[in-house]
Order: sequence, then C-alpha cells, then structure tokens
Amino acid sequence: MRRLLIAVCALSAVACGGASTFHPATPQETAAGSPLGPSYILVPLPNDDDSLLGRVLLDVPENGRSLEEVSRPNECADKLTSKKEGPIASTFEDGQELAAGGKARAALGVFGFEGDAQTATHFYYKLDVNKRVAQTDTTEYIQCCKDKGTCGYGFVSALIYGDGQYATASETSAEGGINIPVAGGAGGFVKARVLHKRNVHGYVAALVTITDQAKSKSINVLGDPAAAGIVLTEENLPDQVKARFYAQRIQVLDRATTIPWYTPGQRPLPVGYGYVFGDGNGEVTENEFIRRYAALTGDTSLDSAEHNRRSGWLIGGAILGAVSVPTLVVSALNLSSKCSPTDYTFYTAGDLTSDSTCKNGVYNTAGQFPSGWVPLPGHPNDYYDPNETKANGLAVGMLGVGIAGTALAVGMVIYGLAAHDGDADEHVITKPDADLYVAKYNRALLRKTVDETKERMQGLSGKNASPSFQVMPVLSPEFTGIVGRF
Repeated sequence: MRRLLIAVCALSAVACGGASTFHPATPQETAAGSPLGPSYILVPLPNDDDSLLGRVLLDVPENGRSLEEVSRPNECADKLTSKKEGPIASTFEDGQELAAGGKARAALGVFGFEGDAQTATHFYYKLDVNKRVAQTDTTEYIQCCKDKGTCGYGFVSALIYGDGQYATASETSAEGGINIPVAGGAGGFVKARVLHKRNVHGYVAALVTITDQAKSKSINVLGDPAAAGIVLTEENLPDQVKARFYAQRIQVLDRATTIPWYTPGQRPLPVGYGYVFGDGNGEVTENEFIRRYAALTGDTSLDSAEHNRRSGWLIGGAILGAVSVPTLVVSALNLSSKCSPTDYTFYTAGDLTSDSTCKNGVYNTAGQFPSGWVPLPGHPNDYYDPNETKANGLAVGMLGVGIAGTALAVGMVIYGLAAHDGDADEHVITKPDADLYVAKYNRALLRKTVDETKERMQGLSGKNASPSFQVMPVLSPEFTGIVGRF
C-alpha cells in the first residue's frame, strides 16, 4: 500500500502584523528541494481539534475546495487502530511556483490570498511541528472498505501539531528581495518580494493514506495540480509545445562551444570570450535578452544594463564631425580670393610671366586700361583689376579633408547606432546572474507557450469539432513536468 504525506495547514486569526516574524531561508540554511515533496497539500482550516483524523477523502481537493469539503466521516473508522500521540520535532519549509489563471486564484482564495493572484509568482510556507497523532489501517479496515465501497480516495491517518507561516511572494531581482527555497528552481532558490503573510497554529499537517489506487491523483501543496507552476522538465514536453519553446528558449552557453575555429584545450580563449546567450536561432546579444526579459516577465530590473555597446564610435564620430564639418564649410567659402600686387610676376622687360597667379595685369604706357583698374606698385605703367580672383590652394586641400572627415564621421555614427547591441560576448551581467535571469525567463516562457498552445488547439477544436488538446502540469512522486492530452 502506498502512503502519501499530505500537509494540512490553515489560517489563524492572527493578522499579518502578528508577533511571529517572517524569516525566509537563506541558501546556507535550507538545501534545494521541497522538504514536503510533491505529495503534500496545505488547506486553510487549522485548529486544536483532531476530529479530522480518520476522516475519508472522497477526492483530492481541487478548484479551491478545502480538505474538509472533500472529506466525510469514515464508516469503517472502528477498524482503524486506536489513536497514538507522540512528540515530533521538525521544520518544513518550501516555496511553490504558481500557475497563471483561475486555478491559482482559486487555490490562493482558500488561503485568503485571492487578491495576490495577479502578482504572486510563489506560495511560501514554513511549519515548525512538535507532536503527532496517528491512526493506521488494518486488514479489517481494507476489507471493510471493499465491502462497503465508501472509503473514497483515502483517509487522514495522522495529524501534526505546531506553528507556521504562509506567504505569497512575487519573484524579483531587485534589491530587498529574499531567497525562497523552491524545488525545481534555479539553484533551489528564487529571489522574491513578500506580498502578504499569515501565521497558523494547531494541527497544521496531516498524513493521508490512499486506499483506492485506481483513484490515485497527483497533488501538490495547493491541492489542485493545475494551480502549481510548470517545472521545467523539457524532455516531458508535448511535441506541440516543445518545438515552440525550444525555438525561443534562452540558454547560457560557453562561447568556446560556439566558435568554429576553437578547439578546447588548444589555446586560451581571447579576452572577452566567455559565455553567450543563445536561442534556437543562434547567439543572442545581452541587450536583446534584456529586452525580451522585460517584455515577457514585466520585470525592469535589468533595464539599466541595456546600453549602446558601440558608444565609442558615436563619441568618436561626434568629435570628428565637430571638427570636419566646420572645416568643410569654411574651406568651401574660401575656395578663391582677390588678387593682390604680389600675385603678378614680370619679366625684366616688364611683361607678365606665364606662371603669374593672376593674368589680368596690363602693360600700357599710353594709359589705356579699363575703368576701375589700379596701378601696380613699382610699375606705374602697369594696371590690374582689384576684383580679379585667384584659386585658394589651401582651401581646396582643406575642402577635401573636410569632405573625407565628414563622411567618416557620418559612417561612424551610423555604425554606432546600427551596432547598438554589440557582440554576443559583450556583457555587463555576470554569469551567475545570467543563469538566474535566464531560469526565470524560461519559466515564464514555458508557461506562456503552454497557455498559447492550449488556447490555439482549443480554438481549432471549436472550429473543426475535433478532439481538444489539453496541457497541464503534473506533480507526483513518479513524475514531474507537464503532459498533453487529446
């Protein structure tokens, strides 16, 4: 006969600001993995009355129904052993990831946390127990159940007495978050912000023995397995979900495995080559991951890490442009200048030479020259046009420099903007933090992918009248993951 341990805890009248202090675990205090395991269930009716002991459960609590609602008096109770009470000293602590939607809302409503259903990502509990009251089944009890057929799913075979706390929490990476132990979480812990907490006291845990194996169902700490979050067990994904999930899933990869020319052990990796983000289509830059992370999870704590990885090109282009553009403008405005007397060169005989910069000087002893011309100094019979211009060689050269510099500056700015994200191996996020953020991203992505796949398949089912496709999380001692059902 298989036995499942089910924890039954409930809300006390103690307000959130009661005397008991909320003390989440630190990684050094609690090992990864749930101390209760996937077969435990928490329900909100704690008290000092042990009348729940021996009651029959018709089914596993679901859809927000408490343990009391699915149990009834046991017609074969007289065939159980007598009550035995003994001391026990144990602490149970864990966090349960929550699913999105009505299932989690209904489950949280039983605990008085329905208002947190939209923001809570985890349910946290910690129980300190000190005594145990138990009854066990017998051969006569098993036979009685067969004869009467009234033993249902199982019966409460033990009650554990103590104190504890329940809390809702929202996963975050911001400062001030606390570490919550979560079975299946990255490193066994997630950082979360406590939303609300409640103190409980009395018979806070119960052990249930299953008597009808045909009715055995998966359960979790919230009762209905559909209220639990999806644990990333990718090999158990249905094909309809797996393809979509793998295409978008982010991984933290060793860059050495993505460099074609690199042979491990051949030589050290160049500076800057370390880990990279990658999805089903190849490498993903850190900036791109930050944008995807914020869009999917709604968490903006990584936003400050997104910046232009080519800001040096932008700064260099701006500086070069600040010099080149004025050079271009000034040189373009000074490509020519007026001729001066020194621009005229003469032969000994008084004629202009062929290499004179300006050619409009006149040698005319009769004084015949155009109006407005003036005599050249030292050559009283020679006149020149003071409005005549000559090419400015320096300006022409500087114009070329200005054009080239401006073009280069524009190119640098365009590159700095176009290559905003940089290369995949450029990081400001440390690898340990990258692992944690990627784990949260993938959990949210899997939940979203499953929900979208389910909606799409149900939509097709409605249009084509074909069997619907169902995706649901399953938690049990033998299996943890999600399954598809047609």
